[in-house]
Amino acid sequence: MVIKAPAKHYANSDAPLYEWMRVNECVGFREEYLLKELRLEGRGSLTTTPCSSCSDINNNIVQEHLYRCEDCYGPEILCKSCCLSKHARHPLHIIHKWNGTYFECSSLADMGLRVQLGHEGMPLNIDFCGCHQRISHRQQLLRCEWYPATPHFPQSACTRRVLEFFLILACLEQLTDNTGLNVPKSRYKEFMRMVCQFCHIKLMKRAGHGNITGGIYDTEPGALAIKCPACPQPGINLPEDWDKVEGSMKFLYYLIIAMDANFRLKNRNQASSIADPGLHTGLAYFVPDKSYTEHILKNASQANVGVGDLQKGERYANMDFIFFSSIMPLLLLTVVISYDIACQWKLNLMKRMNELPEHLRMPAAVALAAFMFGIPKFHCPAHEEKCTIPHSLNLMPGVGWTDGEGIECNWAEMNRVANSTKEMGAGYRHDVLDDHFGHHNWCKYAGLGLSLGKKLLNAVKEQGCHQSFLHDFNLVIDDAHRGEWTAMIEAWEHDNPNPYVHSKISLSEAQICANLADNEKISISNGRQLLHEVTPSSFVNMGLVLEDAQRRIKSDLTRSLSANGHTKLNQPRFRVIQRVYMVGVEGWIEEQDMNSSEEVEDESLWLPSTLPPSHRDLLCTNNIAHIEAELRKGQCHHSLDKLHRQLHTKSHFVKHRNLDLRRQQANTRANSFLARLNSKINAATEKYCVARSALLELVGISELDREFQSLGVRCEEYYRNAQKDKGYQTTLWIWSASGVRNHESDPGLNDVLRVEWAKSHARAQWWNEEVLLLKEEMRRTRQFLAWRVEQWQSITDLSHKDMQIVAGAVAHAHRQAAVQHALLSHFTFLWTNGAAADITAVTDELAEYFAEDEVNFDDDEG
Repeated sequence: MVIKAPAKHYANSDAPLYEWMRVNECVGFREEYLLKELRLEGRGSLTTTPCSSCSDINNNIVQEHLYRCEDCYGPEILCKSCCLSKHARHPLHIIHKWNGTYFECSSLADMGLRVQLGHEGMPLNIDFCGCHQRISHRQQLLRCEWYPATPHFPQSACTRRVLEFFLILACLEQLTDNTGLNVPKSRYKEFMRMVCQFCHIKLMKRAGHGNITGGIYDTEPGALAIKCPACPQPGINLPEDWDKVEGSMKFLYYLIIAMDANFRLKNRNQASSIADPGLHTGLAYFVPDKSYTEHILKNASQANVGVGDLQKGERYANMDFIFFSSIMPLLLLTVVISYDIACQWKLNLMKRMNELPEHLRMPAAVALAAFMFGIPKFHCPAHEEKCTIPHSLNLMPGVGWTDGEGIECNWAEMNRVANSTKEMGAGYRHDVLDDHFGHHNWCKYAGLGLSLGKKLLNAVKEQGCHQSFLHDFNLVIDDAHRGEWTAMIEAWEHDNPNPYVHSKISLSEAQICANLADNEKISISNGRQLLHEVTPSSFVNMGLVLEDAQRRIKSDLTRSLSANGHTKLNQPRFRVIQRVYMVGVEGWIEEQDMNSSEEVEDESLWLPSTLPPSHRDLLCTNNIAHIEAELRKGQCHHSLDKLHRQLHTKSHFVKHRNLDLRRQQANTRANSFLARLNSKINAATEKYCVARSALLELVGISELDREFQSLGVRCEEYYRNAQKDKGYQTTLWIWSASGVRNHESDPGLNDVLRVEWAKSHARAQWWNEEVLLLKEEMRRTRQFLAWRVEQWQSITDLSHKDMQIVAGAVAHAHRQAAVQHALLSHFTFLWTNGAAADITAVTDELAEYFAEDEVNFDDDEG
């Protein structure tokens, strides 16, 4: 009997990535790979020897080898003449030139290579054939296997090989043999392992850890992440006495961060940490895995806040650990936290902080003084008013025009890799997402020049606009009230009553009906006799219900029969009661019945507001006119509330439709929803206008316009203003009209004016802060880039026995310093030398602003 021996296990095959890392038992191979990668940044051993393939060596002419091709095989470095000769048939290869300190980008065109088309076999800057038998430029390009971007006067082309690669990129394994006759052994796992290691080495190299002795093993958590140059970072881009700045300017050094969970980036967690370790988990964008997992397991019984299982739910334990891990290196004077559930997450935060690992804790007094909590602007309207007001970024001082929704944009971009990372092991998934996060950060990093410039131009424009509106408003407000309201705003910022809401909350229709009914019960208990079993308030309310039914009949003819029948059942009873409370009105009713052939929906109900003023006091008993006025106010309040909600819903749904919905079916459903929503908006508008017209008859224009303005006069302006973001809204004309100067004698009008003035003041203040914040962010960005230049120039003294590796590390440091220097120069040019006429004033001011904090460094150093 033959007994099969069990297969032997080898670490190199069972856990190759863990074997490659080997951080516990021995050094591993990462540093060796990183140093060899850095060696390629220099000229290696080819520093003094002549060009190995130089054709002029027989003539005793020794040329220095300065040129390296990135596409040819091997790291061969050639002189200029040899490089040109070798690339006569490879004119599109990428060439780098040694400038004395590092390899910089060059090109064969700069070296003088030209391509002559139209003469087969002698390929290039391009000279098209000009012979008398010449063919078109398009055909000349196609003959040499270059594909023109346009058939007419082509200026761009790509090779046929590039097009073939593009088509076959999804099936790389078939490049060797796509017939299936000689299929090579799959090397996919080995290839992906090499890709994983290569990305890790490149990340370490770009972070500068190869230029420091032992840097790869001394990497601190988060050190591999690309940091935002515009964010405040003590010791890097902040003034020396930033923490001693006066109170009104402290907001310039707020750290504003956003938190949110993403439930699309799911992971099935299929591999162990040994078989699939994260090569840099905890060193870039993810928190350290070991301490994070221990903390989560310790709090595994904590209830979920979001939807999902234990590790997919948005639990406080997860968010606490991530939050404190991110802010610990940047403990500033104040941290503004934007989080869609900040109103509940902040509760007991100090208590939960004591459950975190020791290195993530801070004194409770420091945390309470340092944290400000806000809700992102898009999420804020979904919260109750008690949450919205104290957490609104629109009312929070010191945050400018921050919307807090930037993290949603980041997640939207990362969601594109959700399907591919779902099946990955946890370690490799972390590495892949770190790469994508790094790419996203680098794009923002390199684009700050344009983005900050555009934001500043817009902020300066809006600042002038809202300052002008506030100035006009101030002209009709006396100094005493303006000082009192300003003090209210400053006091509210320290938890006093909110100046942005009315002192009296408007009553709903149901509340007004209940109050009127309570008053009638008190009157009855005091001995007052009712004229009918239906009370006066119930009678007027019945009339308003009938009026609403008439409106529904007019607006929806498909339901006219049922509504008509309902109205006819109730109308006779209403007429009976009307004859009791409006003695003498039967004459008006009989005249209408005799002389009119109107449909039921067009009949006049002869409520007090429809009677001529001269007859109203004679015909209406039991204070019927006053009761209708109160109920009409409730209708106005209710209609305006519905308008606010529906306009808000419409504006955000239209944005959602335009950005996210595709295909006919989805757009058809969206348009049907918008049609229903528009019909509700029109119904609320009509109800408001009818109620306001009735109030106009009952109380007069002087009383009415203090609380309810006319939609008919400014309907388009109302809708346009309501659909703008709050920071772009303006104070409507009525609040700065000269007629409001006499508001002192009317507390109601004074309260309305206070709210409108406070909002106008807040908008002007937002844009003032935004302009100052953007200028400070520009200054910080320039100082950060200058610091990066100095940092790269300071790590050119790697201690290593192989001088070729040292030379490569020095070249890499100089090249990276040159990149940061180029970004600094480019940003400064964009912000101080704008060519467009409309930014002259801004750039002149910026030039003076930057001159106060000029950054000096040696241009010749990189």
